[in-house]
Formats: sequence, C-alpha cells, structure tokens
Amino acid sequence: MEIPAPLAERLDAASRPELVHPYHFFEEAFFTGGMFTGGTTVRSEPTWFRTSPGRR
Repeated sequence: MEIPAPLAERLDAASRPELVHPYHFFEEAFFTGGMFTGGTTVRSEPTWFRTSPGRR
C-alpha cells in the first residue's frame, strides 16, 4: 500500500513533534538567515584545507 504524496505530506506535518528550545531556532528564517553567523559564511573546514589534485 502506498500513500499518495499530498496525504503523506499532511501526515508528516501532523505527526511531527513540536520543536522545543533550542531547536526552534533552526527552523525560523530570522535565525538561520544570519543571526547565528552575523551574515558570514560558515563552513566545516577552511576553503584551503582540501585542494583539488590539479592545484598542488
């Protein structure tokens, strides 16, 4: 049995648990749009850390 996509989306939305502090910060565009980072680009590692084979 397969649930149609629109109904699956409604089911996901209805069964999703309510976000509690501090996780609600990561859902709102106000916070994810630059409040945490001050508008800077945040990366897991520096851009120079991994170089492509042709750049050595």
